[in-house]
Amino acid sequence: MTERLLQARYLGLVEYGEALALQEELIEKRGAQEIPDTLLLLEHPPTITLGRGAKEHNLLLSREEYAARGVAVEEIGRGGDVTYHGPGQLVGYPILDLNGGREDVRKYVASLEQTMIDLAARYGIVAERIDGMNGSWVGVNDRPRKIGAVGVRISRWITKHGFAFNGTTNLEHFSWIVPCGLVGKGVTSVEAETGLTVNPRAMAGVAAERLAELQSSRLEWAGASPDVTMVPVSGQLSSRQVGDALQIGDLEVRVGDARDGFQRWDILGSDRHPSWIGSAIEWRQDGSELSATFRGMLRPPESALWAALQERAAKPTG
Repeated sequence: MTERLLQARYLGLVEYGEALALQEELIEKRGAQEIPDTLLLLEHPPTITLGRGAKEHNLLLSREEYAARGVAVEEIGRGGDVTYHGPGQLVGYPILDLNGGREDVRKYVASLEQTMIDLAARYGIVAERIDGMNGSWVGVNDRPRKIGAVGVRISRWITKHGFAFNGTTNLEHFSWIVPCGLVGKGVTSVEAETGLTVNPRAMAGVAAERLAELQSSRLEWAGASPDVTMVPVSGQLSSRQVGDALQIGDLEVRVGDARDGFQRWDILGSDRHPSWIGSAIEWRQDGSELSATFRGMLRPPESALWAALQERAAKPTG
């Protein structure tokens, strides 16, 4: 059986119309089997999109008022009602060929929702589905608020459009619409739920990895993986032993297994800093330099933990 490949691209901030044109181009190539399954990850400038089922009364401002605020309004072919996109929101557009065993719309939509649920969990947020409503939701049993939206179109079993997950999105902008046409339902973000400042570039790697797993695909990046920033730190790696621990306040930082030239750190035992943060911090030896791979779960240099790890790494080995 041929291994399925998902090729991801991180594009940064892209105008909505430009991203739509790129999707169309890639859909043609995917249908002709010229490219593998592809995932575009990006941000949009402030944009309101109207799906096929959009109701005009869910736009709470006039078109002129949106234009005056620098907000584009786009009528598109996906399902759903009215959605807002803006900086601080990770948008994912999978261009997948579901032919050959994946011809199941509900299962595909569920994989996008699960990607966002798992992404939220990486920041200590419990997100879930709500029966009868697409997307990923926080506070399902109390005060439901949407952290991630889904809107797709599938033609000849090739997918278009996708998902949008709120990192540091300006939530006030959602007051300009009735999001997804759902009256009385709120919206939220990672920042609103946790106080963490995250960005789409940091979230993109996690989302791509999870969607690839859910689609039983091997992930490959077209260009550099977007969630990696190399920070040079003087030091040696040879003294790092699996099981060594460093205590910083209520955090226990433990050295994990070496893998592919990386040393993994795991952070244990704190509700504020769950263990997944540690899996995002890795050290790599390159000649005389020790470099840190930082995936954006903490914020250097403000983080005391980051500073402490730098100090530890800088100590010469015995």
